[in-house]
Amino acid sequence: MSEGNNGKNLILMLCAFILALAFLFTTNNIKLSYVTNLPKDDLTGSLETIDYAHHEIHEGNHYFISHLHTITSNKSILIRNNQSDKTIHLIYSLASNAEADIKLYEAVNITSSGTQWNISNNNRNYPDNDSVLYVSDGTVTFTGGEILLNDFVGANKNSGSISRENELILKNNTDYVFVVDPQVPSVKLSCLFEWYEK
Repeated sequence: MSEGNNGKNLILMLCAFILALAFLFTTNNIKLSYVTNLPKDDLTGSLETIDYAHHEIHEGNHYFISHLHTITSNKSILIRNNQSDKTIHLIYSLASNAEADIKLYEAVNITSSGTQWNISNNNRNYPDNDSVLYVSDGTVTFTGGEILLNDFVGANKNSGSISRENELILKNNTDYVFVVDPQVPSVKLSCLFEWYEK
């Protein structure tokens, strides 16, 4: 009986040894890309556990525009995405100190593109005004377009705002126009646009 048990033990040990060799051979020859190629942030070297938009700030691909205006009549703000190879991920906030109608039009036909605004990079180590987006106001005139947003802020002559926390991904080669129509003789309008390009 003991010789039989010794034989079985020897076979089990041999099988375990062969399995261990097979395991070592396999793990040494498989590239564990899901472990070794985890994305790292260029600035800090840390694993990318921040949200993606925050990562794009570190990469220098995240921009903003902040403007304050006093308006007495309709104001049109053009956002032109004339690119086919980059996608614009936009969030915005428009605030008024009094009543105003605010509309956003998509795919308009621009007849006058107005005066371009300066664009700032959210990573101050990267240059400004290198965004593919064109943003302007002044003598912006247009026809057509589909209304994406039709809102009213500042009820009862109080201040109000509209904002978008989720990204609006702009169509490529498409013009957008915000139109702000004050419902009182004079309105202070604050505009903030933020986006990244990929």
